[in-house]
Amino acid sequence: MLNLPEIKTKIVCTIGPASSDEETIKKMIQNGMNIARINFSHGSFESHQKVINLLRQTAKSLNKRIVILGDLPGPKIRIGDLQPLDIKVGDRLILSDKPQEGVISVNLKDFSKYLKVGDVIYINDGFLQFKVEDIKDDKVYVVSLTNGKLTSRKGINLPNVDLPLKAIGEFEKKCIEFSKEVEIDALCVSFVRDRQDIVDAREYAKSIDYYPFLIAKIERPKAVENIDEIIQEADGIMVARGDLGIETPIECIAITQKRIIKKANLAGKPVITATQMLESMIESVRPTRAEATDVANAILDGTDCLMLSAETAVGKYPDIAVLTLKNIAKCIEKERYESPMYEVLLKDLSKSNSLQDTMALNAFNLVKNLNPGFVITPTSSGATARRMSRFKLPVWIIAVCFNKNVEKNLEFSYGVYPVYEEQMPKNWKEYIKNLTLLKNGYFVLIKGPSEKNPDESNTLEVIRI
Repeated sequence: MLNLPEIKTKIVCTIGPASSDEETIKKMIQNGMNIARINFSHGSFESHQKVINLLRQTAKSLNKRIVILGDLPGPKIRIGDLQPLDIKVGDRLILSDKPQEGVISVNLKDFSKYLKVGDVIYINDGFLQFKVEDIKDDKVYVVSLTNGKLTSRKGINLPNVDLPLKAIGEFEKKCIEFSKEVEIDALCVSFVRDRQDIVDAREYAKSIDYYPFLIAKIERPKAVENIDEIIQEADGIMVARGDLGIETPIECIAITQKRIIKKANLAGKPVITATQMLESMIESVRPTRAEATDVANAILDGTDCLMLSAETAVGKYPDIAVLTLKNIAKCIEKERYESPMYEVLLKDLSKSNSLQDTMALNAFNLVKNLNPGFVITPTSSGATARRMSRFKLPVWIIAVCFNKNVEKNLEFSYGVYPVYEEQMPKNWKEYIKNLTLLKNGYFVLIKGPSEKNPDESNTLEVIRI
C-alpha cells in the first residue's frame, strides 16, 4: 500500500549542528523532509558519515523515504581563520593569498591579480562590503563600506570578475570518492560556468564506477548565460539565490529565477529553489509575510523542490521550518492551475514536435477531463515520469521503476511517487488496485519504449476499476 506524502512539492533540508541529532531528524522527516543535504564545505567526512547513517536509520524506523544529497564546495573563495572582528564603515584591512601577520588570508591563488582599484569585494553574502583602495604585489588594501562582524571562513564574492576556476578540483574529487563509499544518491556541482563542469563531474564519478544524479547550481552570471547547455547536460538544476543574488543585480533575481525554472520545466529536469526561503526562522518561530509569499511564488513558478539552508542547519526551529514549508505548499498546490506560468508551459509544449511531448500533453488532457485517481507509468530511466511532472498535476504520478537509482532520482520531481519493482507487472488493473486500494474510478497508464525493447510503441491507456 502507498504511503503518500501530504504534499507533492519536495522539501530539501540542509543538515548541520542544529539538526544532526536523532530526535530533530525524526521530527523533520515526519514534518515532510524528503531530501537531506550534506554540505561538504563544513565538517569532516567522519562526521558526515555518522549523520548519513543516522538519517537512514531514522527514516527506516519511521517507514519513510530519505534521499541523501551531497553538495560539492566548488571553487568558493573564502577568508581564512581569524578572531572575530567588529567592522565599522571606514575601517581599513589588508587581504592576501599569502598568510602573514596583520593580513587576512584568502584561499584564492593570485587573489590580487583578479582585482583593480575601485572594485567592491562582498563578504558573507554581501552583508560586508569593501572597496579596493590599492594593490601592492600580493596585498589588496580595502576600506569598509558597511558595519558588521567578520568571522572565519566567510565567503567572498567578486561580482565583476569572471574567475576561470574549475568546479571540480582535488577536494571535490575526494568528496565524490567519499560519496561513492557511503552511497550518496545525488550531488550538487557548485559554481558551474558551463556544461563542461557537469561533464567533468560525471566523468570523474564514472571513472570510479559511481553514477549519482547531478544537479547544477546556478549561482554565477556565466551559468545564467550558459543556462540552456547546462540544463541539457545536468540531471537537475538548483537556483542558488545566495551567491546568484550577489554575483548578479539583486533587482533582477526574481525574473532570473522564473526564467531558469521555466527552462528546466520545459526540458523535463527537476529544479530546486534555494536560499533564504525562510531566513527569519533561524531566530524566529514564524516566517515573515514576504518569506511566505516567496515560497508560494516559487511553487507557482514551477519549482519541484524547496530547500532550507541555515534555517535547518543552524536555526533554532529546524523542524518547525520544515512544517512551515509543508503548510504553505499544502495551501498553494491547490491553486497551481491558476498560475500564468502554467499556461505558458502548456503553450510552449504544444509547439513541440517531440512524440514524447505530444504523449505527455495527451495524458495531461485525459487527467484534466477524467480526474483519475492516479497516473501510472513504468519507467526504466525516469524520463516519462519527469515529462508528466512538468504539468504539476493535481493527482500523483506513480512511477514504477526497475532500477533503484531511478527510484531515488525521481524523488526530486514534483508529484512523482516512485515504486521499485523487480519486473514489469503483468496485470496493471490488479497491480494498481493492490498498490493504491483504489476501489472504483479511473487511472491513466502511460507506457513508452523501454531500454530492452526500444521498438515498442508509445501507448496511452485509460483503465477503469
